[in-house]
Amino acid sequence: MNKPDGLTIVRPGEVISFLSALPVSKIPGVGKVTQKTLAEKFHVEKIADLTKIPMDDLRDSLGRSAVWLVNVANGVDESEVIESWDPVSISSETTFMEDEGDYEKVREVMEEVAKDVFSRVEEEHYLFRNIGIKIRFTGFETHTRSKSLSAHSVSFEILLRECEKMLSEFYDSDRKVRLIGVRVSSLKKKAEDQKTLMDWETTS
Repeated sequence: MNKPDGLTIVRPGEVISFLSALPVSKIPGVGKVTQKTLAEKFHVEKIADLTKIPMDDLRDSLGRSAVWLVNVANGVDESEVIESWDPVSISSETTFMEDEGDYEKVREVMEEVAKDVFSRVEEEHYLFRNIGIKIRFTGFETHTRSKSLSAHSVSFEILLRECEKMLSEFYDSDRKVRLIGVRVSSLKKKAEDQKTLMDWETTS
């Protein structure tokens, strides 16, 4: 609101009235396809219209994301607010063309993302001590996990191993994945020909 430099303050008691007049496309994740479905099936154009549609009807057309949409339309979103990742970090993420329920495929994509992160770590001659993943599910539910190492490292094997451990926490979930991301932080510049205790661990 009030772009590019304005500031809009919406107080708790004003949330519903503020949202009601906005077009439904203002809700993150409501793209052209969802917007067309809402307009053609339910005559929804504004956020206020969305709150009047029975949840079961919306769920039949939009799946589990219907719950999230209705909650947001009513000013309810309990997702963790993450302003940004550690600014002293290197990260990469990818969004699936279609939400993915096969976690082996998610793991494979995560490995490719990790390779991208690691190549940038090497190019910039960094060591890292903190490893993290970000996973976003259908409905934009987002989780982050991180692990601090006992010493700085520049080992891809360690990076991938820790990422796989963190991802495995979600293997029993029936939720489909929309996005997967990898980051490293607590960085420091690597001295010429420097090895770390963690590196010796992978080669011993």
